[in-house]
Amino acid sequence: MSLTQLIKRHKDYKQMFKEEVGNIKALFQCENGSIPFSKQAPLLVPSPMDFNPYIHSGIVGTAYDSWFRAYFQRKNRIMQEIKMESKVLQGYERIQHLLPPKESEELHEKIKNISNLRISYIQGHDVDEEELLRGMIVFAYCEHHHRATIPLREKSYTEPEEVEFRDLKALADHTKNHLPPFFNVQDPQSVKINPIFGITALFTGGADGDLIVDEAMYDIKSTKDYSYKGDQVYQLIGYYILDKNNPAKVFEELIEKIGFYYPRFDQTVFIPTDDLETEVNIDRLWERMMAYHQRTLK
Repeated sequence: MSLTQLIKRHKDYKQMFKEEVGNIKALFQCENGSIPFSKQAPLLVPSPMDFNPYIHSGIVGTAYDSWFRAYFQRKNRIMQEIKMESKVLQGYERIQHLLPPKESEELHEKIKNISNLRISYIQGHDVDEEELLRGMIVFAYCEHHHRATIPLREKSYTEPEEVEFRDLKALADHTKNHLPPFFNVQDPQSVKINPIFGITALFTGGADGDLIVDEAMYDIKSTKDYSYKGDQVYQLIGYYILDKNNPAKVFEELIEKIGFYYPRFDQTVFIPTDDLETEVNIDRLWERMMAYHQRTLK
């Protein structure tokens, strides 16, 4: 059970965050100086008309995260993810025996080829970018089985749905033309891709963020809903707490701000962690998190 699932599915765990954090919407700032979570912010990358959010949005979101990390590394000449993504492989391992043998073999070969393609892309080589995007959707199909117990897909695992590809391509194309300037890294040593927060994350059953860069932690939200969400804020604060209390810290430097990047809106919102710690008793919340997990382990 991951930090995300704990907050979503365990009412008492979520209540703990709600009591300690409350609503901190007023603490958020916008990188571009606009009003955070404004209802007037235009949706710049809408989904195709035949897009079903209940079926497709989670897949595209996961696929976009994997593509964005690869694009970010390629652009900044950072090579941290140059092997098969473990979440993809673990997802495949959960379903391989449930698939017909031929389909299982085809999927295994497919994800190996996609992994090699993604690594080549990160390393700066010319690749077929449409093939890469389709591959990220295949990765997402597998990764969703790692994250949760869900039924097998009725459709093929190796052939992405066209509506998902069109949405992902539109979002990736927009990102390449409108990447926020703070994602152009000055110090590659300041970057951690997909941080997992070491031993402290074991308290939550696992946790992995999206990106730490220049002492800022960002969670990527490719959703079409640009609004304040308590669950998402609790998750981000949870990541910050895990990083802060990790004895083998990801970096010596402390995280100075935490925030969300919304690529469909060209918006990035954040909270300086000094402001967060003034408003929220972070140490007490960490103590309550540890006490919760110690009770559940008995």
